[in-house]
Amino acid sequence: MNEIRKYRLTLDSPFFNNQGYGIALFDFFGTFLIAYIIEYYFHITNFLNISTKMYYMLLIPLGIIIHLLINQKTFLNTQLFNSTFNIYKFVFIIYVFLIFQR
Repeated sequence: MNEIRKYRLTLDSPFFNNQGYGIALFDFFGTFLIAYIIEYYFHITNFLNISTKMYYMLLIPLGIIIHLLINQKTFLNTQLFNSTFNIYKFVFIIYVFLIFQR
């Protein structure tokens, strides 16, 4: 499992690496795959009365909150909750703004 999780993506250099630095591609794509399966079989967007686009947009903030609640350290949460301003905070602020524009 660690072998497939070592391929990672970052918003700074190096953008793609296998050194364990960044957001794990396996986890990122796996989240959206599982969300697709849940939506396909359970029609959760109808239940929650939200659009499909909003459903997928809420996955990242939901993941951040869940990882905080279970106290699991992740690359993204570390970047978002450290004391310096970085590209991840900037992108996340824009991302949340876009969610609230819907």
